[in-house]
Parts: sequence; structure tokens; C-alpha cells
Amino acid sequence: MYWLENDGANNWIEQHSINDMVRYTFNTPSHGEVFGDILESWLVHHGINVSVEDEVNIANDFTLFPNYPNPFNPSTTIEFSIPNDGFVSITVYDLMGRKVKTLFSGIKTAGRQSVTWHGQNELGLSVSAGMYFYKFESRDFREIRKMVLLK
Repeated sequence: MYWLENDGANNWIEQHSINDMVRYTFNTPSHGEVFGDILESWLVHHGINVSVEDEVNIANDFTLFPNYPNPFNPSTTIEFSIPNDGFVSITVYDLMGRKVKTLFSGIKTAGRQSVTWHGQNELGLSVSAGMYFYKFESRDFREIRKMVLLK
């Protein structure tokens, strides 16, 4: 986590804390240094709109999470995280290793992402019940997991 601090020239500085606490400080002409909820109230009172995220969605490593629900009918969500912006592909295969559907193939931003498979092939036709595999690939990582479609 981080806190923001004014550098004296009305610029915000991102500061990382040792204990992962979030602190926002700003020196105001009339109130001196304000922080936290007081800062938010001061900014709102003076007509300054801010949006602050408490948690940054950046991954430290590649991760492919189990799909959910599993087993599923009619759709399932596949989540993954990547540490840097880059090319990724997620492809579904049947038990014989034949490609059923490419769920995504392109550039994704760093962080946790998800795609949904609706149990259809590349032509948009529903596939039969059974076990399928999904493969996540990027430049530096590859992993395969299994999933079960029930009818």
C-alpha cells in the first residue's frame, strides 16, 4: 500500500509504508497538514473530486486459478493474473486434444483478469457434456487445468 504526500509544490508524491498502511497527506493553506478521512472531507468541501483505490491490482507472478464453478452448466469463469502487460491466450481443448474454442488471444494489462466460457465451440454451437482442458499461455508461462461441463 501507499500514501500520498504533497511535495511543497502542490504535487502529490506516492509513498510506500513499511506496514502497508495507507496515508494521504496534503498541506492546506488554512488547515496545515490534513490526512485520511479529514483530507477527503477537506477536498470534498473545497470542490476537489478524488478517487482513491485502497488496493492495487498488480500480480507478482503468473497464476492460473481454478475455474468456477466446476463442474459447470452452462458457463464457467477462468481467472488468471499476470505481473506485466503482455500477450496471453486462453484456449479450451477436448479430451482428444482438439481445440474447441479460443477464449482470448491478445494483450492484457498486468493484474488479475478473467474470461468466461459458455460451453460453445468456435462456431457458437453448444458442445457435449464431458471433461475439457483450458490452457493459459504467455511469453514466460504455460499451464493447463481441467474442467467438467454437465448437461
